[in-house]
Formats: sequence, C-alpha cells, structure tokens
Amino acid sequence: MAAGALIVALSAWAMAAPEHADAVIGGVVAWVASRLGWFYILTAALVIVFVILVAASKQGTIKMGPDHAKPQFNLFTGWAMYALMGMAFGYFAYRFGMPLSIRSALYP
Repeated sequence: MAAGALIVALSAWAMAAPEHADAVIGGVVAWVASRLGWFYILTAALVIVFVILVAASKQGTIKMGPDHAKPQFNLFTGWAMYALMGMAFGYFAYRFGMPLSIRSALYP
C-alpha cells in the first residue's frame, strides 16, 4: 500500500513539474552511479561467481522441473545475472509446486 502511494506521488510530481523532477531524479541517479557504481559491479561479479559455483557443484544437477522433464535450452543458453533468482524461483515453484513468487524462495 505504501509503495503504491509512493509511486503515485512520484508520478504526480513528475507530471506536475517535469523539469524539476528531471533535475532531481537525474541528480540522484548521477550521485548513485558515481558513489555506488563499484558496488553494483562487485555485486554482479559475485552473483556470477556464485552461479557458476552452484552450476559446477552437486546442486547444479538438480532438475528445476519434474524428474521426467527435458531441458528446453542447452547448458550455456540464458543470462547469468538472472540465474540466481531463476534458480530460487524455479526450484521451489517447479520442484515443490509452490507459487512462482519471491515468498516461495524465502519459504525455508
């Protein structure tokens, strides 16, 4: 509820004062990029390393679907950045029949 209200308020502000909103939002984005860009790159690198380690481990052989399912894509198809969340969502959704949502990945 609060997130929705925040989105509506920001949207209304951006429509009412587009030049001011552009300057403020642009400044925030520039500040985050200049001060925290290293953190984004470090996080991306760690996620990719983690995903590769999981893929190379015993857990990398766990099927995301039922035991009789055949893979739709080969081993090297897809995006590494999405693999971490994809593994969590897919494992709980298709292995345990839970909803395809973040709460399922946080269930244990």
